[in-house]
Amino acid sequence: MAKAQVNYEDDFTVEDETALSRLEERDRADSQGAGISPYAAMAFGANMLPSAGISDVLGYGPDMNVVGGTMPSFSENIESGNYLDAGLQTLGASGDVMLAASPFFPALMVPAAVVKGISSAGKVIKGASKANKVPDDLNLGSGSLFNPEVKKGRKLLIVSCSADKCPDPGDMEAFDRYTGDMFKSIKKQGIPEENVDLAIMSAKYGLIRRDTKIPTYNVKMNKEIANNLLNDPTHVNRIKNTIEGYDEVVVEGSDLYKGVVKEAAGDIPLRDFKVDFKKAVESGEVKPDGGYGSGRQKQSVGNFLRSNTPVDVYHFSMEPGFSKFDLDKLPYLDLGPHVGSTPKAASDRFFTKNYGIMPDLSTRYEGKTTDEILKDIQERGIKPTNENFLGGSIPLKADLSKPFLNPETKKPFTEKELDIYKANQLARLSNNKFSKDDLFFENPNVSDDDIRQAMKKLSRELAEKGFTHIPYINDFESKGDLSYVMLIDRPKDSKAVLKGKFGKNDPKERTNPDIMKEDGGVVSLKDRAVNMNRGPQGIEPFIKFMV
Repeated sequence: MAKAQVNYEDDFTVEDETALSRLEERDRADSQGAGISPYAAMAFGANMLPSAGISDVLGYGPDMNVVGGTMPSFSENIESGNYLDAGLQTLGASGDVMLAASPFFPALMVPAAVVKGISSAGKVIKGASKANKVPDDLNLGSGSLFNPEVKKGRKLLIVSCSADKCPDPGDMEAFDRYTGDMFKSIKKQGIPEENVDLAIMSAKYGLIRRDTKIPTYNVKMNKEIANNLLNDPTHVNRIKNTIEGYDEVVVEGSDLYKGVVKEAAGDIPLRDFKVDFKKAVESGEVKPDGGYGSGRQKQSVGNFLRSNTPVDVYHFSMEPGFSKFDLDKLPYLDLGPHVGSTPKAASDRFFTKNYGIMPDLSTRYEGKTTDEILKDIQERGIKPTNENFLGGSIPLKADLSKPFLNPETKKPFTEKELDIYKANQLARLSNNKFSKDDLFFENPNVSDDDIRQAMKKLSRELAEKGFTHIPYINDFESKGDLSYVMLIDRPKDSKAVLKGKFGKNDPKERTNPDIMKEDGGVVSLKDRAVNMNRGPQGIEPFIKFMV
């Protein structure tokens, strides 16, 4: 038996007393032998009809305890390990065969009726004993599976359990127990624990965490189990309380499993990639290509995980001993700090700032190391603009989950396109007080601070819409590679989009704009360094370049 898991109870986890009283009343009726319901009696009669046993084997037999429901087919019962149910179906089908032969062999009429009666009665008795029982023996309770205090700024991914399981005895974490294709794909991709929590919808245990320890089992979701879960307030409240508070909740898997989560969620918005796909097909954005199968499911989940995985980026600064970005210290026309997708972008920035040789970077120094570039500069007699120039690169982790793309092309901006976009927005925000020329040429009638305030307003507008950054193709530093304008002015309680690369993952510091807060302090400036491509990471934090 698996140990009970810590469950987060709060004001939203109190079960509905009316629902509880109904359950208690139902349980008392069961214990006092309330008998078979009228619907079950009707279903019993239907199962006695000729050919009903064959229909039951094929999965069309009426459910004895779920109004309008059908029982699993013979193959589904075998696959789920419900061998008793499969055996009862075999009896019913055998009775149909004997009934069909009875006109020629009248002696088969009585045994046929007996066999079909045993089959139908067995289903009623078995169903009545379990109709109101949800198979959860982990005592997970009705509260949230995750701490409500750290949900803000995070996302929740809920996937269905898999039929394939690790057969090892004893209890093991659910993420290790399940070995189906979706779980293999997620394990290969990796879960970005900085941003995403993973929960699993189990037919046996309801909603569980990835680290919930469970034994091996063989139960597959069917309409009866789904109905039982939704009639149990403990399971319904656990689902609802778990998904409340996240920035986004994604459900993926088979429709039966997702159906339980969606119905329990009520009005809480959920994202279903299958629904997204159908809408895209209807709008003509994508072609069906065989529909939304398991391959597309894995692809959708993989894209979701990748988009929420923090990415290594590199920021050059002439004042590297800081821990918070100051928007007022950025160039007046910037929407946020710029970071490069490669270490070369930061090293190129150093040279352009200190030597003013930007046109040469894309030709003369293409593919050369920093040491080779420095040597060439020295041999050519090029002197830095400041012999004591202080500057360096800061390796960071960036949240690139929601890019703001060029509205015209739906692709990353070119540098020219980004300048035009900012100029157009500047005109909008200033009621046409400024023109694009004001961004690039000195105008004595235009205050740089006025433009800076307009850019800050635009940056905040984009951040409030959920965008994390603006990708653009760099024309100068690491030419042709992507760089990003990070939208760091976030709405209140929103997750910061830049963090120190070497800090620990502390969920309580997720909204803190201090890039080094997760590590408990600020990394100090190194006294001396000459090569930004040294070290196992390919770059060193806070470097002073000496020639």
